[in-house]
Amino acid sequence: MEAIYKEIDAMYEPQEYVEPCEYNTDDEVDEDNFESYVQRQIKRFQSRKVKILHRGKYVCPFCPCKVKDGELASLEMHAMDTRHSARKWQGKADHEALGRFVLGPRL
Repeated sequence: MEAIYKEIDAMYEPQEYVEPCEYNTDDEVDEDNFESYVQRQIKRFQSRKVKILHRGKYVCPFCPCKVKDGELASLEMHAMDTRHSARKWQGKADHEALGRFVLGPRL
């Protein structure tokens, strides 16, 4: 299995695995447009424009260094914790969308 990952890594650059959130500064996230931004991010997850798998491990596409063990449960906890503790509205919205996408109806 490891050989497959090495072969894939040789074909692609790491940024193709974990695409960071494209943040449009003209459309800043605030309390008023929070929900619409979250819905757009969820659609990006569903269309696989934003990926949560990197080399067979689950990672946060917005802060990939945070979830180190690669377990889905850790990613879920990270999303739930960060959606409440993020300082900026965009961080809250990104992690809210991640949580809704990963947890689905369990949220």
